[in-house]
Amino acid sequence: MKKFGISAKQLPSDTVFYGKPVTFFELYKNMLPVVLFMTVSLVSFIISAILALKNEKRQVKILRSSKEQLLCSQNKLVYLANHDELLGLLNRRSIVEYLSSNLKKDQIYSVLMIDIDGFKDINENYGHQVGDKILIDISEALARYAEKNNMILGRYGGDEFLMLYNGKKLDNVSLVVKGIVTLFNKPFSAENVNVILSASIGISNSDGDTTPEQHIINAEIAMYEAKARGKNMVFVYAEDMKNKLIIESTIKAAFLEAFDSDGFYLMYQPKVSASTKEVIGYEALIRLRDYPYGPAAFIPVIEKSGWTIRLGRLITKLVVEQLYRWKSMGREIHPVSINFSSRQIHDQGYCDYLQALLFQYKVDPRYIQIEITETLLLEESSRTSELFDKFRRMNIKLLLDDFGTGYSSLAYLTYVPVDDVKLDKSLVDTYLCAGKEAFIKDVIQLVHDMGKTITIEGVEHEWQYLKLAEFKADTIQGYYFSKPLKPDEAIRYRAK
Repeated sequence: MKKFGISAKQLPSDTVFYGKPVTFFELYKNMLPVVLFMTVSLVSFIISAILALKNEKRQVKILRSSKEQLLCSQNKLVYLANHDELLGLLNRRSIVEYLSSNLKKDQIYSVLMIDIDGFKDINENYGHQVGDKILIDISEALARYAEKNNMILGRYGGDEFLMLYNGKKLDNVSLVVKGIVTLFNKPFSAENVNVILSASIGISNSDGDTTPEQHIINAEIAMYEAKARGKNMVFVYAEDMKNKLIIESTIKAAFLEAFDSDGFYLMYQPKVSASTKEVIGYEALIRLRDYPYGPAAFIPVIEKSGWTIRLGRLITKLVVEQLYRWKSMGREIHPVSINFSSRQIHDQGYCDYLQALLFQYKVDPRYIQIEITETLLLEESSRTSELFDKFRRMNIKLLLDDFGTGYSSLAYLTYVPVDDVKLDKSLVDTYLCAGKEAFIKDVIQLVHDMGKTITIEGVEHEWQYLKLAEFKADTIQGYYFSKPLKPDEAIRYRAK
């Protein structure tokens, strides 16, 4: 149309053109949707394939990382299952298993149980954070020493460590053992706190018959023997230690039964005036019914087991009840002294308990006397002073028992509000003889000069009594006059 100069606008709207060239679009317009769909599909597939490949690589990387984390966690769990989390040493289960699996009966070796003396006080006084740091320092020192001497070390529990020394039997003078003791010669420090520590060590040596598990038990028994003997000591296990432990266990069982079944009773040893030979009082002594164990055997067990407060209250109750019975019978009664252990200082309600008993049974406080020991004087001064004040306000006399043993010092008597001093039998046996008796006479005179009376314990012979009466002793107690008696015998007793 351009060729002939005709404009399409000049033609009617219904004009039909013939011979017009066919365009590509017009030729393939019916196929375009199909081609477009295939193209989009192909592009989508390619993109999906690329994304899937990338995702697969990412998943493989994640899985590889997860596997590594799992292996790391597994190794950590295995480590934690076998090692102490705080110290990094073999834990109790692991070191026991090691000994059980690697030692044979016919091998030569020593098992050592090490307990840090007084470590509980560090936690109580400075806190567990300081205690943990000091315990870490101790374990590191032990670990270095164990590695140096080809020993196996583990934490048995708390502040207890278990060590194995293979190839030799040890004792308290072995260089290896002395080396362990030397580790505690220097202070351990944490957060500006310096502490001096010691260790109690128990050793059990192989004997060709005992199992490793039993050696651990034996080493622990020996360690407790070291602690019982004063701590900072080394003991090698001996069979008598086990027998002693068996007896202690039997006594504990007997006491538990006695607490629940009226298994205790009191004996009363008369106290006699040295000048008139008249009974002026008694000392109450606890006994265990139906068992052959005397006070020398069961009192240490009671103190170790923490039953002192319970037993102390029971004795007090039995004494007050007995005074009430004697009074109800119309008998002439005299003061009864009760032994008060240093461990009872922690029974802060004791005075209230005693006062309530005296009120309940209508017993005058002057018939109760309390015997304290020098050990109590070494306890916390504020508590002891408060206790002494309470007894004084209750009008109860205090007696200083076992004077002449332990840390005995006449200096105590200048400030301790005791009314009577009981001179121990050991002093009588040692000094009441030719050439030394002046010492006893001087002690009696010094006690009198301080305004106190004096009781002499353990008098067994007439010549002792006569000499002590000559020296102006106030009270005599001992087998010369009487052994401990049952209540009905004690109230009828008259000195010979």
